Amino acid sequence: SFELWYLLHFSYRNTAIIRDEIIQKVIEKLKEIEPHIFSKLTRDNIKQKNYTELIFDTLLQYQTNAINNAENLLRSYAEDHNPETDNPSTTVHKLVILLNMFNKI
Repeated sequence: SFELWYLLHFSYRNTAIIRDEIIQKVIEKLKEIEPHIFSKLTRDNIKQKNYTELIFDTLLQYQTNAINNAENLLRSYAEDHNPETDNPSTTVHKLVILLNMFNKI
């Protein structure tokens, strides 16, 4: 779940959750940490260009936390886990780690 990747920036989550609930929790967290920026953020306007850039900039400072939370989540599953069916699950951090490596070159 890409949405779970956003939530993992703020907190570890290892219990089942539906996508709509994840989005709502991400919005709540953004409003909590940056109320002056995200006070009018809603499910309806979250994909607007001005918000996507602001969200990216805000999440970037929590990226290490998100990577650690995602790795811990994957380690919590048995060896036969399937990220496609496990809930919650994400492997976005693997892509982010690779992209960060290329960014340092």
